[in-house]
Amino acid sequence: MRTALLLLCLLFSLNVLAQSDKKNSDSVYAYAEQMPEPGYDIGKYLVDHLQYPDSAYNANIQGRVIVKFIVKENGSISNARVEKGIGGGCDEEALSVIKAMPEWKAGMHNGSRVKVWKMMPITFTLEKKGPVLPDKKKPAERVVYTNIDQPPYPEYSLRSYFTDNFHCKEPFEEGIVRFVVNEDGSISDPFVVSGIDVGCRAEVYRVLKSMPHWKPGKQSGQPARVYSTIRVRFTPRTGNIQAERI
Repeated sequence: MRTALLLLCLLFSLNVLAQSDKKNSDSVYAYAEQMPEPGYDIGKYLVDHLQYPDSAYNANIQGRVIVKFIVKENGSISNARVEKGIGGGCDEEALSVIKAMPEWKAGMHNGSRVKVWKMMPITFTLEKKGPVLPDKKKPAERVVYTNIDQPPYPEYSLRSYFTDNFHCKEPFEEGIVRFVVNEDGSISDPFVVSGIDVGCRAEVYRVLKSMPHWKPGKQSGQPARVYSTIRVRFTPRTGNIQAERI
């Protein structure tokens, strides 16, 4: 009788543990001891894959789309949804790009891989449109390279430059910004690819445009225009700012 009772208790305990394990495996953490992160250049991925929808461009729609998604135990992306949208096809474009992301490094909690919620802001910014000129007077378009024989680079510390010149206290943590380094090393056409709240975007543009000239890039031995991308990290609590090329 005791043996049967003990066996019954053991079976009940195992069933409870199995249910507990199942419940834990289904949990999705808002925060983990080790948060998931991409094991690749997320800025380059967004630059290479994100397209400005024609409908948004024609309607002059711009702004920030916030996408929420789960990084699963195997690093795959699931349950992606738009938390804040701007319309014009931008929401669908941002969602599509997020869903297609390569696998991340999974989050860890108590020594085990876990599902974790992540939020990613993606900014759509229109470049200023100049006046339309008659075809015979329209200047030839200048090529802007994405890959080049000799990439441009700053001959000074980006971190020190941003620390000395960036003056915005909005609570953003990280953002990706792309811009053009011209043939003479000057900076133009900056735009935010992801992150950076609206309140700090103008300051980022100001700082980038006022940067000292870079060492220009070269293609086939000649100076050429080329896109460059940097990651900007800002800690509101301490006021520390970091900027690095990616």
